[in-house]
Amino acid sequence: MFDIDRPDQDATDAPLTRALQLQCRALAAVPHEFRAVGTWLNYDCALLPHLDDPDDRDRVIEDMARARAGLEQVMRYFDLTADIPDYDPQALAWFRACLNRAPQKADPFRVTARMLYDLQAVATDGHMSLKQVHRDTSHYIMTHLGPEIVGLLGILNAEVEDQEQTRVRYAAEMHAKADAAVADITSVSRMVRLISLNASVEAVRAGDAGRAFGVIASEVKAMSEAIQTSAATVTRTVRDLTDRM
Repeated sequence: MFDIDRPDQDATDAPLTRALQLQCRALAAVPHEFRAVGTWLNYDCALLPHLDDPDDRDRVIEDMARARAGLEQVMRYFDLTADIPDYDPQALAWFRACLNRAPQKADPFRVTARMLYDLQAVATDGHMSLKQVHRDTSHYIMTHLGPEIVGLLGILNAEVEDQEQTRVRYAAEMHAKADAAVADITSVSRMVRLISLNASVEAVRAGDAGRAFGVIASEVKAMSEAIQTSAATVTRTVRDLTDRM
């Protein structure tokens, strides 16, 4: 099994299972999801004070509540101690290891979330400091969160690509090993077939005395053919399995 704590594993180690690899890919999309809901909440907070119609304000406030709920859902992935039953512990360990390798260890995600929560409260209360709070939040997003997102996505995307390359290399290695094994089996089968052919010739020369020997030679020939058929089946099966990895 792939050891999530060993980034220096060589290509001979088994890759992550396909299910784990798909979970890692899903987790690699979390920063995009954070950016989407964060931008959504930030925009609504900036829009709210410019609305005069009470119905419009109510709709935006409801929208802000949905955006905050979405942000809170995403933020659980940045809690290094949170139990997230949707994901395998190995996939979560992989994602959190990537967070710890981010330029600022993903702290700007947590700081930005707190700032957005505060911004929502200020906007909802209609506080006079909204513009300044929004300005400070937007500035932090541009100067701290933006570079962190770029850095983290670079780490995550490189890891996902490495997982895929490991899977491809492993499949190729298993393919080659299976072909070599089948080639050995086929070689033995040919030798057995040649022996059975020679035995058949000697049985004919021996006449009645070699009749029993001839029966054995015939059985050996049949066994050789069965081995060749099985080898071909194994080859097809292994290739199909490695192609599906």
